[in-house]
Amino acid sequence: MLGAILLERVPRAVVWTAMLVLMGAACLANARRCSRTHCRYTGPFFLAMAALVVAYAAGILPLGPHGWTILGATAVIGNALLWWGSERFLGRFTRPT
Repeated sequence: MLGAILLERVPRAVVWTAMLVLMGAACLANARRCSRTHCRYTGPFFLAMAALVVAYAAGILPLGPHGWTILGATAVIGNALLWWGSERFLGRFTRPT
């Protein structure tokens, strides 16, 4: 994703969307496999971020000229907070539901 920041809008959106969907799917699979707490939250978060990237690239989400920076920072900071916060408050592993 970081390397794609230098690409034009459409290729950047394709790379970011693909990477966010892959990360979200990997987190959800990992949450199911080993019940890692943060994966239960980061998986859906990454999928939601992928949807926001598509919406911004399509012109539906008005984030202004710094939209890519906002989306990138939200993905990085949101991931860090979800990872740290969920495992700090709920423990490293949770029981499957």
